[in-house]
Parts: sequence; C-alpha cells; structure tokens
Amino acid sequence: VIRGPFPFIRYMLCGGVNLENIGGYLSARAAGILVGSAIIRKDLVDAEDWDSIAGLARMFVLKTEEMLAGKTEVGH
Repeated sequence: VIRGPFPFIRYMLCGGVNLENIGGYLSARAAGILVGSAIIRKDLVDAEDWDSIAGLARMFVLKTEEMLAGKTEVGH
C-alpha cells in the first residue's frame, strides 16, 4: 500500500517472518528482510543450543536462495 505513492523508497521488512511466509516478503521486493524470533528462539537461547540457532539461520538462507533462483514459487 505504501509503495504506491513512494515507489522510489526501498523498504526493510520485519515482523512475523518465518519459513512459511518468507516468500511473501520476497515478493514485496524488500531491500532487506529482518528475521528475529524465528531464528533466535528463547528456548534455544536458554538451552544455549547455538547449533540449532545456526541451523535455523541456514534454513532461511537456503529457502531464500531457492526462491530467488526460481526453484520455489515466491509468495508460497
């Protein structure tokens, strides 16, 4: 909605990003997507499970790369 009157502004999107909806964020042509609690989960931090946190981050990178390469439909 905001892009209409301001097509020249590059947006960084944040809030509620997860592996199931990241395609929608990518299709919005964001300059950046901020992912927080979907990767830095409180239960994993409390357990000091850094490997699982790194694994979640890796999953976001791989899914994003697949979508941008056209292997997965952006927005789904």
